[in-house]
Amino acid sequence: MLGSAIIEIWIQEDGKTTKLVFTGDLGNNDLPLLDSPTMISNADYVIMESTYGNRLHIRNDNKAEAFLDIVSETLEKNGTVVIPSFAVRKNSRNFI
Repeated sequence: MLGSAIIEIWIQEDGKTTKLVFTGDLGNNDLPLLDSPTMISNADYVIMESTYGNRLHIRNDNKAEAFLDIVSETLEKNGTVVIPSFAVRKNSRNFI
C-alpha cells in the first residue's frame, strides 16, 4: 500500500552520515489484512504526514465492538450507515 511505504535514505556529506526517513504512515500492528510495519531503529530526520498525529489509536480488539455499537445505535434511530472502503490484496505482485 503506497501510503504506508517507508523509505530510508542515508546521505554522506563531509564525512558525516545523516539518515532521512520518509513515510505516509508509520502503521499499526496486528491488523488482519496487512503485515505489521517494519520498525525503524533511528533517524536523524523523519518526514511524514500526520492525519492521526494528535490522537491515540484504540486497541484492535476493541474496534469491532465499537463499530458494532455505532452501527446498532444508528440503525435503532432509523439512521443510515455509510461505510467507505477500498480493496486491499495482501502480497499482490500483479498490478493493472
